[in-house]
Amino acid sequence: MHTLVQDGITPLTDDQMAAVVRTVDVFLMFGVRGEEPIRFDRLVEVMRAEDDHWSAAVGRQPTQLELMAACCTLETRGGLRFDFIEGLMHVASVPCGRGE
Repeated sequence: MHTLVQDGITPLTDDQMAAVVRTVDVFLMFGVRGEEPIRFDRLVEVMRAEDDHWSAAVGRQPTQLELMAACCTLETRGGLRFDFIEGLMHVASVPCGRGE
């Protein structure tokens, strides 16, 4: 894992970042898989919509950059891929190398 340093924000610990990765993975598994790719900005909007959703595992809402890092971690593991559709980044629901 890498530490993201953002001005004025305390970096997440490895355990907190792992919780963000798990939550994004579950969200994509149950909320998106088998459907059209979801725009990344929409994923961020939905993942940050509930105010205290993150309080137990993370202590605060993850930033857009931390959510991007979680998606990149999942992509590295082969759990998803990014597609650019009309110049906008989308999170594809099909694992890399499958369904093509």
